[in-house]
Amino acid sequence: MAGLTSTNQPSLKRQPWLGRQLRNDLRAYLFLSPWIISLLVFTAYPMLASFFFAMTSYTIVNPPEWVGFANFQRMFFADPLFWTAVWNTSYYTLVSVPLSLLVALALALLLNQAVYAIGFFRTVIYLPTLVPGIASGLLWVVLLNPRSGLVNATLELFGLPRLGLLQSADW
Repeated sequence: MAGLTSTNQPSLKRQPWLGRQLRNDLRAYLFLSPWIISLLVFTAYPMLASFFFAMTSYTIVNPPEWVGFANFQRMFFADPLFWTAVWNTSYYTLVSVPLSLLVALALALLLNQAVYAIGFFRTVIYLPTLVPGIASGLLWVVLLNPRSGLVNATLELFGLPRLGLLQSADW
């Protein structure tokens, strides 16, 4: 044992086959991969496909036929509805959006003030956001009613038994 020194002993530490920085980078790319894949599939591919189809004459039944910038030339110079659409979009963007944002900000500031019956005013302002959810819930209750619901009436029309979709824990 006296002849063994620390330099003669084999290293107990494993040497990784990848460097630490490369392993960290690969781990980061692994965690980023769902976002990168969705970016490529849902953003980059549709943009490139749109650019390609804008340069072609394409119908669903026939393959695309390359026409270059002819579609853009027709859109800018021969289609009168294009400039109407540009005007309407510009007007909406420059007038309607800022105006609605200002109204929303003013309402938010007013509803944050300490005034008499502020709870009533907050309820009146917030109520329209609740109505669609309540209406759709009531619609499903009416559709799935075991006695007179549209779903059970349709099942009975085909000779199937009525179901207690809202009453039975099994369903």
